[in-house]
Amino acid sequence: MNLFTLFCFSAMLLFSPFKAEEIHVIKVTINGLKNSEGTVYYSLFNNAEGFPENPLKAFRIGTLKINNKSAQITFSNIPKGDYGFACFHDANENKELDKNMFGYPLESFGTSNNAKGTFGPPSFADAKITVNKNTTLTITVY
Repeated sequence: MNLFTLFCFSAMLLFSPFKAEEIHVIKVTINGLKNSEGTVYYSLFNNAEGFPENPLKAFRIGTLKINNKSAQITFSNIPKGDYGFACFHDANENKELDKNMFGYPLESFGTSNNAKGTFGPPSFADAKITVNKNTTLTITVY
């Protein structure tokens, strides 16, 4: 490969519109849990579909152990974009968010931006966070 070809190839890579995808970390701390019993279920959504009640539509889901009425999770390899985080404290460990006959939650729950819905769960728009750098969230469940 001659020097001119190497220079052209290097310039093409340097000024190419195809750049590596930005990858970030989201650290979440969940506070306000009533006790250290049970499990926290979480969902991280990368769009509004299913937010916050259908974890099958989420980007990432899982469970967390509770220590001193708090739980933490770190998400690695998160592409730049908009996300919504939702969680609930499954105090009785029946693997669901218990609700009363009117649909109001009987167990603690929370979302990013500590968004609250008026007559139902909060919207993705209210809970949305834009990730374009490493991000730290503190969620207070209620």
